[in-house]
Amino acid sequence: MEMETYTDRLAGLLQREEDLLLCRAGRLEELKKALRKRRCVLMDELHESQRKVDRIDTVIRQIEKELKERNEK
Repeated sequence: MEMETYTDRLAGLLQREEDLLLCRAGRLEELKKALRKRRCVLMDELHESQRKVDRIDTVIRQIEKELKERNEK
């Protein structure tokens, strides 16, 4: 069983043709910079999504509290 290389693992992540060309050409510093930039964008999106989930959770808790208070009356 052949060990998977980092380039094999990257194949599915390299979405842009430019990234594929950098990888194939061995321009690893440029590829690393591009991947780090893409990672930052993805992390920003992840954090924004988490903030949205947190706001939804807050609304759910508020609704649950209101429903509980209504049922106690």
